[in-house]
Amino acid sequence: MQLNGEHTKMYTIEYIVENSGVWLEETERDKANCVVKFLELEEEVEFTAVRDDIYDYAEQILDALIAGEAGAVKSFAEYSVELAAEEEEQEAKVRKEYISMIETLDPEINLSSANTPGDSFVSTAELSKLFEALEEIHKKNLKQEYINTFK
Repeated sequence: MQLNGEHTKMYTIEYIVENSGVWLEETERDKANCVVKFLELEEEVEFTAVRDDIYDYAEQILDALIAGEAGAVKSFAEYSVELAAEEEEQEAKVRKEYISMIETLDPEINLSSANTPGDSFVSTAELSKLFEALEEIHKKNLKQEYINTFK
């Protein structure tokens, strides 16, 4: 749960989940994510605290993270490496799905080397365009087959 649309209310911090903090900028003091339980909410929520926020609880959260009151806080460098790895993993999943869908639409297409870096590498954007083009051709072929059944 996030504070979507509820961020204009004033909240009281009940606790910050131990070891949930991660710094989102290099100074490691002005912006962080963590999981917070507010007295006014039933659930713990992911919260981004920013030093110059208009609400005092954002600054209180940052001060608690700096003071170590919420356990270890992941450094910005660790966060950046993990974020890049997550993005790379997600990109690989998307590419794999496109390749699967393309090969389903046209089994004669062999994209086994599309994921191999080098001359045969095909970008996700190119896979997306290829899929859209094949899907359009497939729809036209299905439409034509349907029309032909009534001739």
